[in-house]
Parts: sequence; structure tokens; C-alpha cells
Amino acid sequence: MAVISASGYHPRPNHRSYTVKNWSAWGAYGACSVTCGGGEQKRYRTCKTTTIYGYGKDQDNCVGPTYSRRRCNTQCCPVDGAWGSWSHWANKSTSEYQKVQIRTRQCNYPAPKCGGRYCYGANSQTKKVHVPQPHY
Repeated sequence: MAVISASGYHPRPNHRSYTVKNWSAWGAYGACSVTCGGGEQKRYRTCKTTTIYGYGKDQDNCVGPTYSRRRCNTQCCPVDGAWGSWSHWANKSTSEYQKVQIRTRQCNYPAPKCGGRYCYGANSQTKKVHVPQPHY
């Protein structure tokens, strides 16, 4: 009946030929577009045309897209924490003649998330304030 041209057969000029188009197998998915936060991977296929010598009808079986895609690396991205601004100094009494001032800050600018590191350093500072003793 028919002989595929890839086999090396060369028909006589008066023979008829037809083509059959079929999808190749899907290729492997490529690299993800991002390392975290939700990206995309694509894979491709090609439409292969085979010429068949003999009598038959052309067939195009390549219906649908040439690529497919899927989501990847959907886990959240780590964010390291950073310190917010210091609060105002606030007075705190330790005795009648000795006072201390304290201020604080929070690790929320931004707060760490998704395995990011907590802020390095102290979240509070204190300082002594000298209060003069009254003279009697």
C-alpha cells in the first residue's frame, strides 16, 4: 500500500502522496519563572508532518495548543523582618530620686514571614535620668 518517505523510498513521479499530521509527545516542563510566590512552567509539543506515498486523504490531527502550562513554586517568599521606628522616650520611676527612661521598637517594618529572619538587636533601650535632690 503506502510507504513512508522517511524510510528512503522514492516513488515514481506518477504516484500520489498525502500527508498525516500528528502531535509529538509533550516535552518536559521548563524551569519555573520564579523561585517563590507562584510562577509558571511551560512545556511544548510540535506538529509533525509525515508524507505517505500512495492513495489516501490528508489528515491533520494537530488540534489544540502547542504548549501547556502549570503553576509552580506557589509557596510564599521568605521576608526578613526589619525594625520599625523607636517610640518616644517614656519616664519610669525606680526611686524618688532616680528615674529611668525607656523606649521600644517592634520588628514589624515589615514583620518576618514565611521563614524570614527576625530582626537583629534589642527591641528596647533605657537610660538613667538624674533627678537633683532638693536642698533643705
